[in-house]
Amino acid sequence: MRLLTLAFVAAVVGDSPDAHGFTGGPVRAEIVGYAPVDARIYFRLHAQDDSGSPPRSWYIDLDGTRPRRPVRARSVEDPDTTYGGSWTTPAWQALRRRLVPLVADSVSTLEWAARATTSGEDTGEQVAILPLSVDLRSAGRSAHVDVTAFCNPMVGVRGIYGIPGREERLVVLTYVGRAYGCQEVETPIVLE
Repeated sequence: MRLLTLAFVAAVVGDSPDAHGFTGGPVRAEIVGYAPVDARIYFRLHAQDDSGSPPRSWYIDLDGTRPRRPVRARSVEDPDTTYGGSWTTPAWQALRRRLVPLVADSVSTLEWAARATTSGEDTGEQVAILPLSVDLRSAGRSAHVDVTAFCNPMVGVRGIYGIPGREERLVVLTYVGRAYGCQEVETPIVLE
């Protein structure tokens, strides 16, 4: 069993212009599906704020280099990322047709542990900065992820999914990942 170390959450949330000009609201992960041909899990991150920006598209390459890091799938996004940009481009629709849905895993037991330390205060929002170290384990698969939380060390799991034809599992981790308004962020993590 391999322990996978991931530290990509800051890159995922930080890549969004909305993260820098944030006006309030959580970031939700939409698990879209699995492309067996290129062994990629596709997901979109929806910033549920008042920016009006369409979701950002990402994939995780299961046969790629380790540690597994999400890659921005800009080719399926509308280049107009301002209010009114399209959520469903022709490229996105074509991709979506070839994706296989992930299956909710209601049988496996998920074990997880989180450790938090205080590393100071966000001076702009005046909230605690909390580096979190999270270990996840299910069905003989595991992952380790380091994230930065704000306000409180809340960590949870929204779901665990089987990947058709593969042994890995996908877990959607939730934590308070935005300082402004202490908002929740959801992040897909692959258990290997």
